[in-house]
Amino acid sequence: MHTKSTKTPSYLYRYLSLNADNAKDIEDMFIFNLLYFQSSEQFNDPFDCKIPINFDGSPDEYRIRLDEVYRWSLPELDEAQRKQEIERFISLGTYKEFSKKWIERRAKVTGVLCLTEEKNNILMWSYYASSHTGFCLEFATDSPFFERVKDVRYHDNYPEVSFVKSSYEEIEDVLFFIKASAWRQEKEWRLFNMVQPSRLLVFPRNMLTGVIFGCQMNNVDKEKIIEWIKKGQLSPKLFQAKKRKERFGLDIIPL
Repeated sequence: MHTKSTKTPSYLYRYLSLNADNAKDIEDMFIFNLLYFQSSEQFNDPFDCKIPINFDGSPDEYRIRLDEVYRWSLPELDEAQRKQEIERFISLGTYKEFSKKWIERRAKVTGVLCLTEEKNNILMWSYYASSHTGFCLEFATDSPFFERVKDVRYHDNYPEVSFVKSSYEEIEDVLFFIKASAWRQEKEWRLFNMVQPSRLLVFPRNMLTGVIFGCQMNNVDKEKIIEWIKKGQLSPKLFQAKKRKERFGLDIIPL
């Protein structure tokens, strides 16, 4: 089972854009303190949450694992009902196909909040904050909201994981917390949940400690965000990202 490989940073950051398509969602985020947990289908990495899993195993091994799956996903079924469903898949010979579909569904429906350790990463400002015209949120991680946050691990090769032999926690960790080494510079941390169908979770107001405006964000968008912060009765510190004069990089200046 993957535990945090490093101590959780005091602050984690989330880069965002602001445009006509998402303005209402951003407004609601500030006014109603809502965070959106994405589906893996929305990720820009085709490998993310899609690491191959070994589905080799005997019918008896599948009986044990599928019983765990049913206990977790359909707790309202009693032992006899679980056994009936599992034996149906075994007799039809479709237990592996069902298991693959279940893993795919699990990855799709799980909401993931992606964060980073860095607030001045030039590439991430470019990728996730519309070429520095967006903004970045700063969150204090001492909130219980971040109790289960974990760092992403970066690998050159796929890790070995078995549907029937690996623990459920190991499978979960491989699905959600391993990415290709090419993404290492993002220093990503993740939080996931399957509770809210809307993928929206309310966060404590004091958890948002800062808002950083991109170095190319226009004044109109800045004023919108400041207005929404006031309406939401939030009290983050405001910062401006500015290009350094002497070398490549960004300075984060308090406003």
